[in-house]
Amino acid sequence: MQDGSSDFAIHLAADKNAKTLTLADNGIGMNHDELVANLGTIAKSGTSEFLKAVGDSKKDVSLIGQFGVGFYSAFMVADKVDVVSRKAGETQGWLWSSDGTGGFTIGAEENAARGT
Repeated sequence: MQDGSSDFAIHLAADKNAKTLTLADNGIGMNHDELVANLGTIAKSGTSEFLKAVGDSKKDVSLIGQFGVGFYSAFMVADKVDVVSRKAGETQGWLWSSDGTGGFTIGAEENAARGT
């Protein structure tokens, strides 16, 4: 997928032998700081930021838990989750990795395609 492509896509690949599931997109991707902010805290939810943005008068507790649940549910079935991402317009890619026990590692990833 070329960096300048406007043909955005999401791809899913299963490897039965390796017992892996790979989801890939060629969207805007994330840089180091965005990976830390968005994935750095296991079970972090965007709900509190959303509620702050809409203000006190619009708070609805039924929203709790609806943001980020899909990603973090991967830890219910996976021993480890790796996220490789390169933000559009940047040359450096990153590998975020966690086993879901509360910590993560992040490091440079060479040859990462744009997206996540």
